[in-house]
Amino acid sequence: MFEAVDGQVDGAAFRAALTRRRPNDPNILRRYFSQDEQLFTTGAKTYAVTKQWTKTTMEAVMAGLSAKYGSLDLSYRVSEEPGSGV
Repeated sequence: MFEAVDGQVDGAAFRAALTRRRPNDPNILRRYFSQDEQLFTTGAKTYAVTKQWTKTTMEAVMAGLSAKYGSLDLSYRVSEEPGSGV
């Protein structure tokens, strides 16, 4: 769900590190949100979130966030597709 790079880096440095780490994956940069404004830093690492979400991935992430931050009244709902009535 995430890729991390040591230190506080910008998007260009993050993408360079990711490319070095996964040299045999020509699509690696398309798999993560890695522009400057999309990265987040915590502790001594910079993180990028995957673009490849499935129902299982989303449920796992939300279960983890709800368990950790439930006291903040965190909630979510499935988005509706325009015109689908879902």
